[in-house]
Amino acid sequence: MEYSDSKLVSVFITTYNHEKFIAKALDSVLMQKVNFDYEIVIGEDCSIDKTRDIVLKYAKENPNKFKLLLNQKNLGIEKNQMYTLSQCSGKYVAWLEGDDYWTNPDKLQMQVDFLEKNHDFAGCCHYTDLIHNGKQIPQAKLTKDVFTIHDTLLSYTFFHTSSFVFKNNVKLPKAYRKVICGDYFIFNIVASLGKIKHFPIVMSNHLYHEKGLSFSENNTNKYLTNLDKKKIHLYNVMNEYFNYKYNDRLIELITPHKEILRLEHLKRSVILRGISKIKRIISSILKKY
Repeated sequence: MEYSDSKLVSVFITTYNHEKFIAKALDSVLMQKVNFDYEIVIGEDCSIDKTRDIVLKYAKENPNKFKLLLNQKNLGIEKNQMYTLSQCSGKYVAWLEGDDYWTNPDKLQMQVDFLEKNHDFAGCCHYTDLIHNGKQIPQAKLTKDVFTIHDTLLSYTFFHTSSFVFKNNVKLPKAYRKVICGDYFIFNIVASLGKIKHFPIVMSNHLYHEKGLSFSENNTNKYLTNLDKKKIHLYNVMNEYFNYKYNDRLIELITPHKEILRLEHLKRSVILRGISKIKRIISSILKKY
């Protein structure tokens, strides 16, 4: 995708079944006070609720502002992200998922101004309020405001997608379509291309809800085991993408997940041996009668 001559920023939105949230997300974009032109690129992933109708309504009311990608079948999270990002033509990308929203009308101008003046930075972010059942979830405060990939290669992300604006030079590999935590992957790709600036103010909200990606009540052993396997796959894909430049750090991230899987396998083996022994004892007793 070539950069647009007229659109400095692409607002990058993916959405699926967000009828309760998408209007607030779009309103928060349209309220931005900026001195540049931007496009709103939406990957609408074949929702089964009224999300698509709402998106179409906004596009009709704001001609020449929206670029709608109306998927004819559900692509899934990472595939939809990958396709939507590839259609962003701005010099910068501002990330906003369909169930989040911006809270500061100067957010976009502030972040773009910074990147325009500081060419050694590849992206910038800020604090995000995390809301669950109407209550704010406490967050740790960061102790510095400039980060590199050596800071971002953690077992978690310390900033939210709704806070992130970055240079539109991210090239995602085909393997991205089959990983989890795609945001973590993209954060680290950006960090590998330049420094990340953090603004110590809140300028967006993220809602935890039952349909959100970050909300799950499924803590069964099977789910957690699959999660460990998928995290290992993610780190392996990243390691290959970075041509093993950060191999030592990524191996450190993989190791605890492998250990959890080893212990889980050992536990299952002990249980199975115990069940087998009990069956033999019961069989021996029954033979006596």
